[in-house]
Amino acid sequence: MVAFSEVAVFVLATSQGKQQGRIFSQWERRLLPLAETWGSSFPQLYGVMGRNQYDLDFLEAYCTLGETWVTGSGKEGDEYTKWTKAAKRRQLIAHEAQGPYKDTADIWNCTTASSQDSTRHFHGPARPSPLPPPTGEAEEGGEDTALSTSSSSSSSSPSSSPPSSSSSSPPSPLSVLIQVIMTHRCTGEYFGSGPTCRAQEVMLAYLHVPAFRQSKYFIFIDDDVYIRPHAMLRFLSVTQTMAAPPPSDTAFLVNRNVRGFGYARRKVVGHNCSNPDVHGFYFAQPAVLTRAAVERMGPSLQRRGMDRLQRYWGGSHDAILGMFIYLHRLPVWSLAESYNGNALQHAGYEGTHTTGILRYVALDRVFIFHKVRNQRLKPSEPKRLISHSELFRTLRDGAKTGAHVAKEEAVGEAAARLTLAMPISDTSRLKLFNPDLPEAMEKAQC
Repeated sequence: MVAFSEVAVFVLATSQGKQQGRIFSQWERRLLPLAETWGSSFPQLYGVMGRNQYDLDFLEAYCTLGETWVTGSGKEGDEYTKWTKAAKRRQLIAHEAQGPYKDTADIWNCTTASSQDSTRHFHGPARPSPLPPPTGEAEEGGEDTALSTSSSSSSSSPSSSPPSSSSSSPPSPLSVLIQVIMTHRCTGEYFGSGPTCRAQEVMLAYLHVPAFRQSKYFIFIDDDVYIRPHAMLRFLSVTQTMAAPPPSDTAFLVNRNVRGFGYARRKVVGHNCSNPDVHGFYFAQPAVLTRAAVERMGPSLQRRGMDRLQRYWGGSHDAILGMFIYLHRLPVWSLAESYNGNALQHAGYEGTHTTGILRYVALDRVFIFHKVRNQRLKPSEPKRLISHSELFRTLRDGAKTGAHVAKEEAVGEAAARLTLAMPISDTSRLKLFNPDLPEAMEKAQC
């Protein structure tokens, strides 16, 4: 049986650019509801951040530094921020101020009150005053548009850094621990090179930092993913004991469709990597990998191979990690039947109560939900929204009772019986491809 302590979960986390003059803070909008709901089951759950100045300031003000390790040498990590997509949205360079490049990464521990506690204090070394609520509208097609619970200490002036204060207030009895890995060699933006770099750095940490060496599984997810923890644990346990189990170096992915290099046509003009039998691969978000799978990619990770592929092909963490898995010829097994990426986005909620969403999410089958973001209650009232925290609490299905756990475990066991090996493309047919240097893949090798 797999234990929660044997699963390391890494959550891509980024406080984004200003909205109406204020920073879109990751902390109360995303990390807190995640850590206090399903994430509370996993002792090794970490938000993974790049050197966004807002997040660096936040860590210094509110959190306690734990472990630090050296990640490499040289400033090659900054080079991949120079290219940007022509489109106005989803640019592949950081929009906001970034801290200095360092060849180190840190673990930080941040304690805060539950989102259900109206005081909403983060308790750092200086015990600062409550965070002001994030405000403003997100860019179209981007992030949340709902407001967090209001705070009496919010400021009306724009700010690019978290508030600091020496005022003291007693800790809440409903405290939540948020653990963060800050990767100083990676930039802190939501899409592109920074997230790719962070995925790479936490895989290296997973392999080499002592805190993670006992983990059997590596999970890398976006911050708007909800996982039913007991279902996931049961799924992993049953797949180990099946009569015909997946190979030990399996990557479990949720996508049914082969994507391949087509996404890169605007960056790599004229490439001919278009034969799905040879060049096809699955995007990897969310991604659940065995330790042996990460170890297979270890030498190329050590050479910062994901950085190199991203600089050449463009794209973000989902495309590059999927490409990396493909170039290392890892077996891929399907979690597609257990995943829903858009149920909440298309739910036509009735009334004003969040329990209405449960009819849309197939709890008898699905245990990974993506794009769990603040949602409109109904089209006729576009400003009435369900918050991210409410959605996470609703998906938790109530208290952690024995019956609740048994239902989740049954879903995970059924998913394990349904998972199947997915077809993977044959990289041996690539021209001039060097399997010992997979990160050197360029269009001439197609």
